[in-house]
Amino acid sequence: RSGARTGDDIYVTGTLGDASIGLQILNGEVGDGVATADLEKLKWRFLCPTARVLAGLALTADHLVPAMIDISDGLLQDLTHICEASKVGARVDAEKLPLSSEYEAVMGRGERATALVGGENCELLFCAAPENHARIQKIAGVGECSITRVGKVVPAHKGILVNHDNQTLPARHFKGFDHFARQPK
Repeated sequence: RSGARTGDDIYVTGTLGDASIGLQILNGEVGDGVATADLEKLKWRFLCPTARVLAGLALTADHLVPAMIDISDGLLQDLTHICEASKVGARVDAEKLPLSSEYEAVMGRGERATALVGGENCELLFCAAPENHARIQKIAGVGECSITRVGKVVPAHKGILVNHDNQTLPARHFKGFDHFARQPK
C-alpha cells in the first residue's frame, strides 16, 4: 500500500458496486421493476465474488504496481488506505468508474455513489506509473478482467477528491461502510 507516488495513475479491475447492490437486492431495498436476470447477476456478485488472482499475480510479477489493495470496504475507503500509507492524495473521476449494465439497470445511468463506496467487490485497486499503461492493458487479457484507469495520485495536501456531476468533492462527502461504527438495531 505504501508505494504510490504523485503522478501515478489509479486503476481498478472489473466493475464496481455490483456486490453492494446485490446485498441491497437480497435485503429487499432495491430492484423493483428490474429484469430478474439482472437481479440474479447482481446477487451472484455478492454471494460468489470473483477474486482477481490472475490479474494480481500478473501485475505484481512485472513489478508494475507499487501499491495495491482489494476493494472490500469500497473504492474510496480502500483508496484512503493507500493514500495514508503512501502519504499522497488522489483525484478520482466518477464518470470513468466501470459499471455493469446490471448496475445501471437497477441504479440508473448517472448514479455513481454506490460504485464509489459500495464494498465487497473483491476487485483490485492499484496505482502505477503512467508509462506502464500499455503493459497494464495487456494484463487485462491475461487476468481475464477489464482494467480501467479511474484517477490520478496527487500531492498529499490536496487530499482525496472526487470529480462527480461537474463538481469536485472531498471523498468524505460520500459515506461508505464503517465496520466499527455503531449499527442501527
